[in-house]
Formats: sequence, structure tokens, C-alpha cells
Amino acid sequence: MITKSKSNLFLFCAGILLLLSVFLHLYKLGEIPSGFFCDESSIGYNAWAMALTGADEYGNKYPLFFRCFDNYHEPVMVYSIVPIIKLFGLSEFTVRLPSALFHIIASISFYFLALRYCRNRYIALAGAFVFSVLPWIFPVSRVMMAGYTAMLLGICIGWLFMMRAFGEKSYTWAILSAAGWAFAMYSHNCGRPVTAVILTVFTLCFYRMLLKRWKIYTVFASSFFIFMAPMIIAVMRNPRILGGRFSQIAVWNNSSGIWETLQRIISNYCGYFSSTFLFLSGDGNLRHNSGFGGELYIFLFPLLLAGFVVLYTQLKKNPWYAFILIGIFTYPVAAIFTIDPIHATRSINGAPFWTILCLLGADWLFQSRRILRSILIIISVLAAIEVSFYMTHYFTRYREISENAFSAPFITTLKYAFERMNKDDSIYISPTFFPHAVDRSFKPVWYSHFLFFGRVSPADYQKKGLPLRIVPYGGVVSSPGYLVRSSHVADDYGALYPNFEKVPSGTKCSGRIKYKKNIYYEIYRIGGTE
Repeated sequence: MITKSKSNLFLFCAGILLLLSVFLHLYKLGEIPSGFFCDESSIGYNAWAMALTGADEYGNKYPLFFRCFDNYHEPVMVYSIVPIIKLFGLSEFTVRLPSALFHIIASISFYFLALRYCRNRYIALAGAFVFSVLPWIFPVSRVMMAGYTAMLLGICIGWLFMMRAFGEKSYTWAILSAAGWAFAMYSHNCGRPVTAVILTVFTLCFYRMLLKRWKIYTVFASSFFIFMAPMIIAVMRNPRILGGRFSQIAVWNNSSGIWETLQRIISNYCGYFSSTFLFLSGDGNLRHNSGFGGELYIFLFPLLLAGFVVLYTQLKKNPWYAFILIGIFTYPVAAIFTIDPIHATRSINGAPFWTILCLLGADWLFQSRRILRSILIIISVLAAIEVSFYMTHYFTRYREISENAFSAPFITTLKYAFERMNKDDSIYISPTFFPHAVDRSFKPVWYSHFLFFGRVSPADYQKKGLPLRIVPYGGVVSSPGYLVRSSHVADDYGALYPNFEKVPSGTKCSGRIKYKKNIYYEIYRIGGTE
């Protein structure tokens, strides 16, 4: 029996951990990581366009998918930013905020999911906090590159409500579970194959239980297809929504044949179960990983082993333990068919399953003899130390080492110029700064930065394209403003040479932003005053 004092103590602990998680997610959210990736500015600009005009950058009214630079972003994140921009304006912070909030909410839902597997609510609470600061998720929860955290929320609530639906024979929970899984598919493109595979394997493996509860399953399946109908219709009208981006990163690209492709797929699959990926170094891309350890904390390793022991003993007794195993063995399915051998964000859906498995181990140790409880206490101390070291690294060292991963020098240079431009000023873009032809209809990946930081009017851009004040520099200027360029240029072999590009007479260098070793972005003031 839980006394009032014990209940108050639990609520106090839960409140402290929730506040700590919120603080870690929101502290300097617009500044760390420094810079702003092209997906962030693209999603942010389209959300701003929706807030002001009800249409995306192309003028499409209330689209289900956002074309952006032909990668077709999912609707959840763009539409979730719209009300925040209306309330607080457009900024790096407001664009990144929904990603952090979805992770916090997903962690809360993870607590209730963990309670379905753990007898001890403190272990479930600790697991929810660990899930909220997991290296696999935490870095991407503080940026807005895609709907990863929203997808995780959909998986957690879909899983939780599914257990309640079939356990309590509830039609309401069945509908809510279907909504959760559908939400995951509308949040990120990785959620589509992952959800489809998990639910298909679930149907095949649980057919006996589903036959006994066929009415519940019918409601669940029917609801799911109803929720997915808009996406199905959209994909039928425009297949690029489903395969446009995938065609660029498919594992069979540049393959000599089917055997090489199969070798790549098998190698990719095995890589996602390696200790190197899970615990030691993880994804080497600093947009996906902080550079401190793997995707899971090292202290989770003994809990994971204990979790497998629990799975082995409980598989035949409780089918929902088999569901964990299904999630673990199928989690890389969206990633193994892409060219990258290791990609943390395309496999991020595995995070809830691995964490639940570790909680099974923690709960088993807690329920065991005193010596095993002592091991759990030691692991808890190590956990506090490792999480502290991780967060210290993230908010200090990571900010520095990830600058180029998020184009921080490029962004700082653009912001410097745009923020100081007068009403009649132009910004001149040197090809040494931006190696794409700048014209009124250009669409290279990085164009979204000009739209976002230049605060280009969505209504004007939808009708006329890039404004005339953003000008490609060819040695001639027609109005005052700023010239941005690189201090050095590289030849085809990577050798660096000073930039001998002619600078208009009467200009002065207003600032230099370090890009790489011995390379700077330079900002020149042309005429007028700053």
C-alpha cells in the first residue's frame, strides 16, 4: 500500500527530474549547438510562411507534405512550429522548441509505458529520465532537422495504448493506439517503414491473441488505415513524397550488382548491433552525436545483459516481452537500405526498445537478492557520473566541435550582414562564399538560410522568388550594402590560395569569421554607414 508520504516523495522526485529535463532541453536552445542546419531554416521558413500566408514557400495552401528543397518534410513539425511563431516570432529558439517539447512529452509517456513492464515506479521514473537525456536522442531533440522526437512520441504512445487496448479489451485505447502509430508515420519518413514492419510482424507473431480479440484488432486496423488515408492519397498523387529522398541515398546506388547490395545490407544491419555503435563511438556525424561515447550510455550495458535474461525467462509467459524483441531486431530496417553504413537518426526508433530492455534488467536486479541490489546501486552511481560528464561535454566542448556541422561560420556571417543592412542595402554574395549560381529562382540546399535569416517576405517570395537585394557578386555593385566572401579559395586538389577577387573601391572590412584553419569569411561594407 502506498502511503501519502511515499506518494508525496515520489511526486517530489518526479517533479525534480522533470524540471531538470526541461532545463537541459531548453537551456540556450537557440545557441547550442551554434549554427543552424539547412533543414532547420527550411522547416522554420515554411512554418513562418504558413503562419503569415497559410501557404508554403511555393504557394501551396495547407499542404500535407512540404516540398522544401525536394525532400518533402513531414507535416507534424512544420505545423507544430506555426503557433509558436505566431506567439513568439521567428527565431532559432522558436524553430527548435517543438523538437525539445516532443522529446519531453515522449519521456513522460515512456514512464507510463515502463510501468507496464516494471514493478517499481522509481525504476520507471529513472528510466524515463534516462530516456530524456539518452545520447541517441538528446542531440537531435535540441535541433529541428526533422520530426525524430515526434516520431518517438508516436511510437511510445502507440505501444502503450496498444498494450492497454488488448489487455483491457478497449475500443477507445485501440483507436488511440492507431492514432499514435499513425502520428509516428506523419512525423518522419523513417517512421513509415519502421511502423509498417513492426505492426506487420506484430500481426504475424500475435495472431493467436488477435484471433481471440479480433474485434479490438479490427477497430485498431480500421482506425489506422483511416488515419493513414490522407498520406496514401498524397503519395498516389505525388510518389516523390515517398521515394524522392530515398532514391538519392538507396543502398543499391553505385552497386555492382545484387550480391554487393546484399553484402551492404547485411553489413549495415550487423553494424547497428555492434558495441562500437551502441556504446563506444556511435554515429560520427556531429549533427547526430555529441562526440561523447555511443548512442547508449555505457552504464546501461550490464542492465541490457540482465534485460536479455529477463526476456529469455518471460518470452513464453507474456507476449508483450516478445514485442520488445520484435522492436529490437527490426529497428534498423529504415537504415539498412540506405548507403550510409551507420546512421543514428535513421535508427533512432530503436531507442525506446533498448531502454525498455535495460529497465527490465534494472527491475530484475532490484527484485533479486541483496548482492544484485548492490550492483544496481553501483550502476546508479556510475549513471549519475556518466550523465554529468555527458552534459558537461555537450554544453561546453560540443558547442565548439560541432560548429562546421551546423554551418555556424556561414550562419554567423549571414546574420552579421543581414542584421546590419539598412532598408535600401543589398547583400552581395561572392561565389567563394556560396558556390552556387544565385538567381531569383535558385534552389540549392543552402538557399533556405537566405530566406530565413534575410527574413524574406513569404508573400513576396511565393510570387517573385528571391528578392533583388540578394545579389550574386561579379565585381560590380549598384547600391550600398555588404559583400560576403571567403579569404581563400581551393583548387581541385584542395590547395589553398588567397582570394584575389576584386573588392569595390571605398569598401572596408567590417568583420572576419573564422571558417577553418587559416580560412575566414569576410564581410565588407560597401558605401553608406553601418
